[in-house]
Amino acid sequence: MVKWEDTLAWQFSWDETNCILTSEGNEIEDIQKALQNPNLYEIYLNGVATCQKYQIDNYIKHIEAIINDI
Repeated sequence: MVKWEDTLAWQFSWDETNCILTSEGNEIEDIQKALQNPNLYEIYLNGVATCQKYQIDNYIKHIEAIINDI
């Protein structure tokens, strides 16, 4: 995933370990730079794992666990 850097609060964070971070107007350059990263496949795998956490069934279980802990 390629994502603009932001200051949003994510339940499961997106950072340089699981996506390609970029800023508006620098997308192409940052993607080209990321293609040279020897850890790009690891970043991809971490991104898939983070994305799976946001799938509705998994996310509902996570939210229910938080509610039950209150």
